[in-house]
Amino acid sequence: MQVEPLVALQEAAAREEFFKQRNLFLAQSLRVASEENRKLSETITGLQADLKLLRTEGAGSDEGKA
Repeated sequence: MQVEPLVALQEAAAREEFFKQRNLFLAQSLRVASEENRKLSETITGLQADLKLLRTEGAGSDEGKA
């Protein structure tokens, strides 16, 4: 079975457009995920700092009780 050149060209153009749109979507998804990861990392860093501070304060108050 032989495919008409025009049909093959149209199919190739459709595939190219599909891949362009998919790549745009994937790039956007990556940006969103990266931003979410950055925010979560900042939150974790802040919570770790809070925990360290609380542990330091707790150790200081334990010494005062003894």
